[in-house]
Amino acid sequence: MTEPLITREQAFAEARAVLDRARARRDADYAAGRLTSNQLAAYEQLLARVRADAVRIAARIWRHGLDAMDHMTVADAARACFVPSGPSVAELEQRITADRADRTIQSRDARSCP
Repeated sequence: MTEPLITREQAFAEARAVLDRARARRDADYAAGRLTSNQLAAYEQLLARVRADAVRIAARIWRHGLDAMDHMTVADAARACFVPSGPSVAELEQRITADRADRTIQSRDARSCP
């Protein structure tokens, strides 16, 4: 896998940063008189749609990363997640193995519910 992995938190933080820049621009334009009340209302509607799209895209990016990790061996996934200041590769392998087992059990339980 050549793509860098992105955490869920990072994906959502980046989406929030884009929205924060858009809000700052809107506020500056409104304060400077470059937006009327009607334009501001239309802008708010647009921003709401952009916000929903940004959250959906961030979730998709995060999900893609998880899917990619699930297709890797435990050892490869642990090496991909390893950073020198974090947990050891062995600890990451244990965590990944436990996470996969837990998700398998949850998936099986969800299928068996009426």
